[in-house]
Amino acid sequence: YKTELNSLKLLNEQIQKSLDEIQHQLTLKENELQSAQEEIEILEDKIDTLQNKSLSQNESLILLRSTVNALDKEKDSLQESIDVKTEKIAYLEDNLANKEKTIKKKKKTVTQLELSLDQLKDALNGKDRELASLHRQFDGVHSELGETVRVKEMALK
Repeated sequence: YKTELNSLKLLNEQIQKSLDEIQHQLTLKENELQSAQEEIEILEDKIDTLQNKSLSQNESLILLRSTVNALDKEKDSLQESIDVKTEKIAYLEDNLANKEKTIKKKKKTVTQLELSLDQLKDALNGKDRELASLHRQFDGVHSELGETVRVKEMALK
């Protein structure tokens, strides 16, 4: 009877140790799951932030494109004006001496406008590069989120 009792006590101790170990492992897994869920929330917040930034950049890009279109129209209008002035110069060659001063002023204005246009084009190119960089960042975060979701799904299985 003592042998059987000792055997049962030993078996009970082993079962208790196994239960304690399993409970410890369960606690560790629960902590890992909570940590993963917190990381997912952080990444989702980052995604929301990046999406908002992307939306803002898209709105800025639309505005810049609209500005460039307006500048292109203005440039075309100025070019037409230059063409008209050139024709008038040919027609009024006898008044050339009086008109040279006016022509120089118009050419200077055109040069300044073209310089301004070049600067605006450079600024637009910079915004395009910035938008491309944001897209790459967004793609990286999106990829990380996909991996995190996959890991979460695997952990839940």
